[in-house]
Amino acid sequence: MAAGLIESIARRIAVMARRVGLKQNVAFVGGVAKNAGIKVFLEKELGISLYVPPELQITGALGAALYGISKS
Repeated sequence: MAAGLIESIARRIAVMARRVGLKQNVAFVGGVAKNAGIKVFLEKELGISLYVPPELQITGALGAALYGISKS
């Protein structure tokens, strides 16, 4: 049952990701990236390999901070 739920979530995420367009070297970040099941199903659904950085939970905050610094 849990695998079915995870697969369903991955499908919904894949639909949204396709809307914005995907390129090579896609990073999967945030707390949900710690869930190996979602990563596996997303890779299967999207037909690509996802990169999960070591500091996956702070990647977005770091990017926002760097963006803010570049705009000041």
